[in-house]
Amino acid sequence: MRRIVVALAVLALASLPGRIFAQGPLGFQIVDAKVEKGKLTWSEEKAVPLARVVEVTVNVNGKNVIEKRTVLEYTTSTVTQAHELKNLNATDVKGKAISADTLAELLKEPTPVVLLIGPLADKHRTLFKDKTVFVFMPLPPAVPEPPPADPK
Repeated sequence: MRRIVVALAVLALASLPGRIFAQGPLGFQIVDAKVEKGKLTWSEEKAVPLARVVEVTVNVNGKNVIEKRTVLEYTTSTVTQAHELKNLNATDVKGKAISADTLAELLKEPTPVVLLIGPLADKHRTLFKDKTVFVFMPLPPAVPEPPPADPK
């Protein structure tokens, strides 16, 4: 039973739009990006939660009663993102660094790139073509845990 639950959880994570979990929780994403005014920009589809109120007929003590309930649905939305080019590191498929000027030249037009958070193993680089550009994104800021509640 536990194997089925774990398999379903992995499938649910893998089916989330916009992110490929190929290397653990940080992973990578393939997007069409270009450089404009010193910023790397791209658009991606994200799952956005949407709360909706629905009316449901329930039977309470033999009487049909209409109750309002809030349900959470997910919809996709296109989000455009941008990062300062000077804050990003880029490499080619062999791991050689690409300067910001060269990256701006390569990405004048929308071009497929691999966005990464975290390291990429050399054996995984071989899965991509020679002209692939890897852009390493900065780690998101850490969110501190809230202090424990006062027992009083």
